[in-house]
Amino acid sequence: MRTLVLFRGCPGCGKSTFIEYMGWEPYTISPDHIRVMMGSLATNLDGTYSITTKHESAVWDLVFEILKIRFEKGEFTVVDSTNSKTEDMTRLRNLAVEYKYRVFLIDMTTIPKEQVSKQNSIRFPKYKRVAEYVIDRQYARFATQKIPNRITVIPFTTKEDTANRIMDVIQIKP
Repeated sequence: MRTLVLFRGCPGCGKSTFIEYMGWEPYTISPDHIRVMMGSLATNLDGTYSITTKHESAVWDLVFEILKIRFEKGEFTVVDSTNSKTEDMTRLRNLAVEYKYRVFLIDMTTIPKEQVSKQNSIRFPKYKRVAEYVIDRQYARFATQKIPNRITVIPFTTKEDTANRIMDVIQIKP
């Protein structure tokens, strides 16, 4: 199967919801889940909670260790992250290529920022919500950071249409 599926999109755009829709949770590595395990939740100045990014290096070291274990076995794998930086996608792609994986990226940057902001404002649990400036910063980054070569991009439209296109292009049924 040797297929890696990545996402590209802001927090709150629907990446995890789409993963759930596809039934891919058992195949998914989520840096956010690892962040919570490593650092619990951070208390913000206004008393709300959020996922801490205090241990980013350790989180990504663990993500790559998990990827290597899965890739050695040739397992279908999904990474639930924003992929807003070219260097991050390149690192993921390089590891996948080393293990002879095909890499697909579902591009959710096609979702309008206003829609993402609205979805973010009602995210549950509340600690998953991000500040508006985070969404603004991500969209600005998406405009300048390019998707590396050797990654097949699948633009997101609707859940149903994107799911159908994925099954046609990737031809997997985990």
